[in-house]
Amino acid sequence: MIMLYFFYIILLIVPWIIWWKTVDRTRTLEVLIFGLLLATIVVLLDTTGVHNHWWIYHTKMVRIVPHFIPMDYSVLPVGYMLTYQFFGSWKRYIIASIVLASIGAFIIEPFFVYLDIYKQLKWSHYYSFVVYILIAIVLKFTIVRINHLNHRDS
Repeated sequence: MIMLYFFYIILLIVPWIIWWKTVDRTRTLEVLIFGLLLATIVVLLDTTGVHNHWWIYHTKMVRIVPHFIPMDYSVLPVGYMLTYQFFGSWKRYIIASIVLASIGAFIIEPFFVYLDIYKQLKWSHYYSFVVYILIAIVLKFTIVRINHLNHRDS
């Protein structure tokens, strides 16, 4: 159990260190807003999934929090922020998002199932795959639109 908590702490901290070392300092605010919106959506979806018994977490960092904190606040937001930052064109971004969604849904989630952290009840990795892609597309569209409106009004 102690090793699992160290694993959680590593998952919580290391992605943010990577982000801090790689973020484009000229776009820090834009990329961070993208990540914060993503984290908000992921937490809402994760809480909804747990509440509706689509999945459960066998272990929790904080007993009263129903979602998996390292994924919701670190791994997913940082992964998507780096994708957003490094793949600017829509074509490259969608391809990178599909790759990221594949890794998340078909490698990371099954690994967490294997570690007995996460159990799907009425959910499938395929659903996660689609949701990950939809989140990426909707958020990029939203941020691009906000940037466009912001620059138009300047």
